[in-house]
Amino acid sequence: MINRKLIIKKFGSFGRFFLHTKNQDLYIFDDSSNDDFVIKTKLNLLTKEHTLYDDVSGSENSKRVNDLVKSLISQTSSSVIEEFNLSSTQIQALKDTLNLIQGTHLRFFSNDNKLNVTVFNYRQYVHDTNPISEQHMFISELIVNDQFVTNVDFTIRSSTFSKIPSTDYQVECFENKVISFLSLDDDLEFFIRDQMIQEPVIRFFNEQLEKEIVLLLQPKT
Repeated sequence: MINRKLIIKKFGSFGRFFLHTKNQDLYIFDDSSNDDFVIKTKLNLLTKEHTLYDDVSGSENSKRVNDLVKSLISQTSSSVIEEFNLSSTQIQALKDTLNLIQGTHLRFFSNDNKLNVTVFNYRQYVHDTNPISEQHMFISELIVNDQFVTNVDFTIRSSTFSKIPSTDYQVECFENKVISFLSLDDDLEFFIRDQMIQEPVIRFFNEQLEKEIVLLLQPKT
């Protein structure tokens, strides 16, 4: 039987539900209606049935739990369309940038075959009633590394990203808009749902701005 107290002590900061599967996987997640975060690790403990535990009550074995396992396996086994690596230094630098500008989201995207990240405060753009001007746009854009990537475009919440330990990761982008952060330092894999939010555009180019513009008045009769 699973040692619930030990599991809560080790993984309780990630969520309050623990799903122990028959193939010795342990999934950790929360019950928030907008939660977008699931952790997977190996648990060297056999179980005859898929079992769901929480941090308060006992365990549950039911058809609902079996359906949950099927859903988790399906969503975390989609086709990989792109992958890249992030170092612990890069992870920490992104966290520091989030704290500096009070960012709510990070968008990872490929540009000129390089990996870029923008950090921005989405709430500010939604609630700001002033006209959009560059001084209101707290956006930080970084070129993360020189890895060759062509098919990256996803956004995750800062509150989710802050839960990820600052270690080295292999990142995989799934076809179903789920992103995997596989730790290269320990046996943890973080699955995050793409929020599909893009930062507002604050820089644009208009070719007319470089030309002389003449105002043609209506001729008098």
